[in-house]
Amino acid sequence: MKGETMRTKLMAGPAMICALLLSAAPAAAAQSPCTDLGGNLQSGDVCHAQDITSEYMIDFRFAVGHPEDGAVAAFLAKERDRVIGLARAPGAAKLPYSLWVTSVSTRSGQPQRTTLGYNNNAIPNTPQTGTRSLLLKVLADIETAPSNSTYKSFVFDFDQRRPVTLENLFAAGVNPVDVLSPVVAADLARQFHVRGFAVSDGIRDPATYRSFTITDDAVTFYIDQSAVLPARVGGLISVVPRSKIPPLQI
Repeated sequence: MKGETMRTKLMAGPAMICALLLSAAPAAAAQSPCTDLGGNLQSGDVCHAQDITSEYMIDFRFAVGHPEDGAVAAFLAKERDRVIGLARAPGAAKLPYSLWVTSVSTRSGQPQRTTLGYNNNAIPNTPQTGTRSLLLKVLADIETAPSNSTYKSFVFDFDQRRPVTLENLFAAGVNPVDVLSPVVAADLARQFHVRGFAVSDGIRDPATYRSFTITDDAVTFYIDQSAVLPARVGGLISVVPRSKIPPLQI
C-alpha cells in the first residue's frame, strides 16, 4: 500500500509541475507589452507590432524592458484603439488612417550593478541606479488631423524607485514653467529665427514640457506639433543643458 502511494505521488509530481507551468504561462505572457500588442522582439529589446488593413495602418517600434512597461503598453493600446475607432466610424473618409510609433531610450547615472529590473519584462543589464527614459514619437495621419506629431515619455528614477514627471522633476517650490520657458524659448528662437517664426503663448503651458528624457548632461524636451510654433513646423525638440536649470530631484 505504501509503495502504491509513493508511486502515485511520484507520478503526480511531474504532472503538477507541468500544470503549474502551463497555468503560469498566460500570466507571464500577459505581462509582456510586446505580446499584449501582438508584436515580436527584434534586435534584443525592440518590439515591432504591425496591423495593416484597408481601413488603417499601424506600426509600433519601441524598446521594452522599461520599469513602466505596463503603462507603455496601455498608452499604445489606447492610441491604437483610438485610430481604429476613427477609421471604422460611419462616414470616415480618406482611408486608410495611419499610426506610426518609434522610440528613443536614454539613461543617466552610473549603474553600480545590474538587475533584471522591477518587473518580469525588464531586459538584463537594466541600471539599478540613475534614471531610464523612454520617449515615444507618435505620428498619426487621420482625416481630421493629418500628420499630427505628438510625444509621450516614461522616465523612471531607480534610486527613489518612482516615475519622474514634470511635477517632481525639481525641488518643491520650484515652478517648472518659470525655469524652463526662458531657456526653451531662447533655444527655439535660435533654431527657427531664419524662418521668422515667433514662439506662441504655449511656451507658458505646463503641458508643453510633459514629455522629456534625461541624460547626465541635459534634459531634452519633446514638444507636440502646434504647441508653440505653427503646425507646418512639426514636432519640436529642445535640448536644455542641466547646467542652465536648477538641480533635478533624481
